[in-house]
Amino acid sequence: MSKLRLSLVSLAVAATFTACGGDSDPLGVNSGDPLSEDEIQSVFFAIAEAFTQLDFGPAATGPARATISVNENFSGSANCPVTGSVSGNGSAAGTVDDETFELDLRYQLRLDMTNCGVQSTTNTITLNGAPFIQLDMDFVLTETLIDVSGTQTGGIAFTSTDGRSGSCAFDVAFSSTANLNTQQGNSSTTGTVCGVSVSGLQVWAVD
Repeated sequence: MSKLRLSLVSLAVAATFTACGGDSDPLGVNSGDPLSEDEIQSVFFAIAEAFTQLDFGPAATGPARATISVNENFSGSANCPVTGSVSGNGSAAGTVDDETFELDLRYQLRLDMTNCGVQSTTNTITLNGAPFIQLDMDFVLTETLIDVSGTQTGGIAFTSTDGRSGSCAFDVAFSSTANLNTQQGNSSTTGTVCGVSVSGLQVWAVD
């Protein structure tokens, strides 16, 4: 079973979460120095990695059921690739089959970055929420398919080891699919980060 699948199932069947609300459609601001496409791609990968590493708490106990209805709030945190952390607060709703681990879930997640260091090909970038990233996603996982689609809105503030600093607004929609039998897939991304088009970048990797 893939790391992504395990992370999603762990989140879905966790028994006890800390309820925390998140503002929808947060507004970010583009200011200061720009980020390059390579640096924005590094930020996307850090967000995806944080999601898969969030600590969701203990697994649910009780009699086994083939299909579990999920409607839970949760919170967790994850370390960033270089320094700092990302905390996540939000909700998951949908269904999970606890025998086959197939699932169909909707996530609404607020990600707060605290001195989160990520590495691009040339620099280390340190990120903080400005105000935060709102990550809304639909997941469908079966024995043969992973399908992910969603949006990222909000904003970050950043400093770079080359002396640049600024803030960036996120207004992104994405989708990604993978056939687990053929190991083939496709993805698309639209919108902007820091005023830069992200159509050539990958928000979420499902391979």
